Amino acid sequence: MSIENTATPVATASAGGLWQSINGGLGDALSLWGQVEQIKADRSTSGQDLQAAVYEPELDNAAAVQVDQSLLAVGAHTKPTTINVNKPLLIASLGLLGLAFYMRMNGAR
Repeated sequence: MSIENTATPVATASAGGLWQSINGGLGDALSLWGQVEQIKADRSTSGQDLQAAVYEPELDNAAAVQVDQSLLAVGAHTKPTTINVNKPLLIASLGLLGLAFYMRMNGAR
């Protein structure tokens, strides 16, 4: 019985492991982008994109939302939005708030 002294590699260094998976992901993304562009081209040749543009106008800024322009008419918001509180109610509210704060700080419940 003879024993051979041959080295068996435990792990092999694979230079393409990470880069191969990244390139595979990029290839899949480009393939998907190609499919999207093909669908756009098909719609363009059949006239569906023109029909969609008539019924669904695209916004200039994709992040913007459509705003009802009738609400933004000049003079629609001329009245300031302030809260008018009469003086006795204000004094009573602040006094009650001060009393509650004082009792809380002194430990009374």
